[in-house]
Amino acid sequence: MSIREQQQQVRRQIDSILTTFSKEHGYKETTKDWWFNFLPWSLRLSNCGFVFLSKHLDVKNYKFDLIKNLKNYSLVQLESKLICPYYVESAKKLHLFGEKESVMLMLHSENLENYLNTL
Repeated sequence: MSIREQQQQVRRQIDSILTTFSKEHGYKETTKDWWFNFLPWSLRLSNCGFVFLSKHLDVKNYKFDLIKNLKNYSLVQLESKLICPYYVESAKKLHLFGEKESVMLMLHSENLENYLNTL
């Protein structure tokens, strides 16, 4: 299965969980509100999606204070290479919802560019 197909599968699963939870608890947010990007494979969360996953659903996320500011190229690489949801808090703060990806970023001393170049 390609990375793109894996990303789409993860997004469909999260959309399903969030939609069910929203309906059961009377939230008005829709899947359009949860994602930063409308593309069906994008796993970048909007602020609303981040709050929903981390606060309401209590999904574990890992916060990183990056050693360098995020660059446009890094954002494109995140879109094309990560298979876990993520949230960009600021140019130097990133939240990952994937345990494997978080460990790998820690092993790269929180240098996102180096980590993404190894994928």
